[in-house]
Amino acid sequence: MKNKTYQPKFSTKSFYSLFITLFLLFSFHDLFSQSVQRVSPTRDSSFCGDRFTTFSFSISNPSAIDSVELEISDNNGNFSNLIDYTLPKSGFFSVAILLNSPGDYYVRARGRKYGTSPLVGPWTTSFKVTTKALPSSPIGNYAKAYSLCNGDTFILKSPYSGAHQWLPSGSSSSQISINQSGKVFVQYTDVLTGCTSKLDSISFTFNPLPTKPRITPSGVVRYCSGASITLSSSISSNIQWSDTSVFSTNRTITVQKTGRVFLTNVQTSTGCKNRDTVTLIQKISPEVTFSTPDTLYCGAKSIRFGMSQ
Repeated sequence: MKNKTYQPKFSTKSFYSLFITLFLLFSFHDLFSQSVQRVSPTRDSSFCGDRFTTFSFSISNPSAIDSVELEISDNNGNFSNLIDYTLPKSGFFSVAILLNSPGDYYVRARGRKYGTSPLVGPWTTSFKVTTKALPSSPIGNYAKAYSLCNGDTFILKSPYSGAHQWLPSGSSSSQISINQSGKVFVQYTDVLTGCTSKLDSISFTFNPLPTKPRITPSGVVRYCSGASITLSSSISSNIQWSDTSVFSTNRTITVQKTGRVFLTNVQTSTGCKNRDTVTLIQKISPEVTFSTPDTLYCGAKSIRFGMSQ
């Protein structure tokens, strides 16, 4: 018995049908694989702080895909997010993503086709986006508002040594002096990262001083030791007398001392003060000694006395 060899037979019609099927399959795959292309950013980029970054892709054949799949990975190569966006039937796709932690991010996209045989296209080249942390406020350790008195000076000092911008003064140093009411704004730029801190501010209120009290007698007052002296104030309310031994709120005081005495008028609502001072000097009383001894005489006689101090 002879062995028979069977050869597959293709008709011309079957051959053309297979050729057309393969042609359409490869043509569709080519259109599909090239359907999503990176548009912007055109190059790797970096920015400071939290912000939305827009990524754009061109869709060369919108009918070949149903959606765009976006992948975001961190600088360690860990895929942190995979998002599927339904594709509008247009030739352009754009999405804004908030990158809110410092580091390197890689973003890429590909087309996806649903159906009985789902297909995914190749990834686009990755966008590399680097986010850099903003420096903290140079005045973050200060209170947000201060109430002071006219004549006071407040020193604002930054812990940084880089470039500052103080407003409205325009100073660029690391510290400024404040002596008038208003709001002070500042920003700091880190020389290493180029990032600038968020604008921060402090409000200052400088309150007027109360009426200056006057002491009578005034200036430098000399009086004899062993005696006392009475001092009086030109005003009667919100006053304080003080020195090392005297504290009183009366309008007049009597003292017996050498040194300075202060009279202060205190504005209770603001704590602001105004004061006067007087300097007291006690003079030592002279001691008189007669050099002539006790003498008894009769009749009229002229006697001369001597005195030493």
